[in-house]
Amino acid sequence: MLEATPRSAEKLLHQLQAPRIELEMQKESLRQSQADLEESRDRYLDFYDCSPVGYLTLSDKGLIVEINLTGATMLGTDRTKLVQRSLSRSIAEEDQDRWHRHFMNALQLDAHLNCEVTLQRPDGTHLEVRLDSLRLTRDGKAPKLRLVLTDITEQEQAREELIEMAASLESQVVERTKQLRQLSAQLTLTEERERRLLAQELHDNLGQLLAVIKIKLTSLVVGSLDASIHQIVELVDNAEQSARAITLELSPPILHALGLVAALEWLADEMAKVYGIRVHFDVERAPKPLVSEIQAMLYRSVRELLINVARHAHATDADLYCRCDGNRLTLVVSDEGCGFDPTGLEDGWPGQGAFGLNSIRERVTNIGGKMEIDSSPGKGTSVTLTVPCSIAAKEDQS
Repeated sequence: MLEATPRSAEKLLHQLQAPRIELEMQKESLRQSQADLEESRDRYLDFYDCSPVGYLTLSDKGLIVEINLTGATMLGTDRTKLVQRSLSRSIAEEDQDRWHRHFMNALQLDAHLNCEVTLQRPDGTHLEVRLDSLRLTRDGKAPKLRLVLTDITEQEQAREELIEMAASLESQVVERTKQLRQLSAQLTLTEERERRLLAQELHDNLGQLLAVIKIKLTSLVVGSLDASIHQIVELVDNAEQSARAITLELSPPILHALGLVAALEWLADEMAKVYGIRVHFDVERAPKPLVSEIQAMLYRSVRELLINVARHAHATDADLYCRCDGNRLTLVVSDEGCGFDPTGLEDGWPGQGAFGLNSIRERVTNIGGKMEIDSSPGKGTSVTLTVPCSIAAKEDQS
């Protein structure tokens, strides 16, 4: 056996130290890796627990397996007491069915699902949240459910405020529309009063003045002025007829003296004389005395409808029907003429007579009534005006 020399011993010692140094280096590397892992874990736990949304993991039985601090705060319970507790215990009673359907669908479907529920906290407060669910499956084990809870209480409050604001604005619009209609109705009534005053002024002053001039001229001594006098008398006659026509058009005296029915009878005769159209007038239950301004507006509306028949319907006959059933006054103007398509009338249909029809509709609507049009090309036209007697009847007005 050879004795070990100092050189060989030193070589052997070096060979033994090398693995130890390598092990020390590997140990230090592992220690650093472990420190990095712990730092990453702590960072993950910080993000997990301090996230602005709640994170939960549920078993296939609906039991809470994991939950972060935000989720526990949302449920209003200490986290240690929530583990292995059913989440449904924190769902408000009115949302139990919705939660159950969402939970069953989320376990069966491999898809991202969401729903909105109300959480019931132990202290009696409520929290509106949105649930976002995703199924987790691993190695054939029972599936789990990952949930994200997002507080939407402020969103719900903002939505309710918007709904209330919209309702408030709508009520304001309705009120302002009502005020505008009242104002328009007052303007219509004022217009009718002015028409009546103007007609009365023409009748009492201009008409009588022309009549006096005519008498004076005819009482002159017959002589060389006969031809001129006859011409003057003829001109005065024309002026008198023109003034009378204006008076009748603005506000016929018969309307205020005898009422709406008598004025409509006279109008039917006038339509035959002026426009050559026969108007068949039928009255069923004549209305009680009406407010003068409203009956004037109804008279002018019927007159305009009959003129439309004469000018645009290509008809020789028209029917005028009047009926009062105690609650409402109904006037119907109908013909068997060419008819038209009324679908675009409310949108400003530019056909002949459309402006007049829209004007009539507006006037009738402003006093609380309505206008209905039944017409089609080739099948005639029927226009119905309906006014509540509580508005039109004179005895109902204060």
